[in-house]
Amino acid sequence: MSDVSSKKTRRPRIEVSGQKIKLDRSKRTSTLVMLSGGIDSVYVLAKLLKETDDIVIAHHVHMVNDEGRFKAEAECCKKIVKWCRDNLRDFGYSESAIDHRGLFAMGFDIIAIGFEAGIINRCFEGKFGKAVDRWVTGWCAEEKAVPGRAPHIEAICAASSYPLSAPEYFHLPVIPKADQIRYLPDDLLDLCWTCRRPIWNEDGSFDECGICITCELMKDVRQELADTQ
Repeated sequence: MSDVSSKKTRRPRIEVSGQKIKLDRSKRTSTLVMLSGGIDSVYVLAKLLKETDDIVIAHHVHMVNDEGRFKAEAECCKKIVKWCRDNLRDFGYSESAIDHRGLFAMGFDIIAIGFEAGIINRCFEGKFGKAVDRWVTGWCAEEKAVPGRAPHIEAICAASSYPLSAPEYFHLPVIPKADQIRYLPDDLLDLCWTCRRPIWNEDGSFDECGICITCELMKDVRQELADTQ
């Protein structure tokens, strides 16, 4: 496997055994990556760009809600896209927005994102005359799936893809977040955002809250990484 990471990468490359993606070379697959700006989805994007010759399209959904993280994610995504284009290879990129501010219930992000995936599928077909083959979201081993959620994710993508067939919803082999971090170059990892409720400073900058569910997970992951160095 060729190492195409930036020369500025400080961490030695660690590959997770058995995780190389297989691709049918008789057909160039088109893959839509739903990019949040978090480690899980950035790992997926980087792995597909490095280890496949897929036609990759990344799409970021501005999840505007009372958690207030959408500005932080948007800023990070722009930097992530530029880094990946500069250091890996070119790919398509687009954005859309869903505004749930002021609502008591926001629903599951992943289901809302599934609807947007179907819209991008239709956009891709309209521009290139071919629907997207598959779409993927980030996932890590520590994340607990909610029972019964998967059928709704696939159904909403199918609904917004209509009258086209929905692309296949798939995951890369699910690995721990610490292994995702080991895979990513430091320069790219530093651009990821991991907090659901950022603290905004007077100068417009933002910091992690340190208490949301994602921040709590990252404390454990960072401790694991520190213990194994």
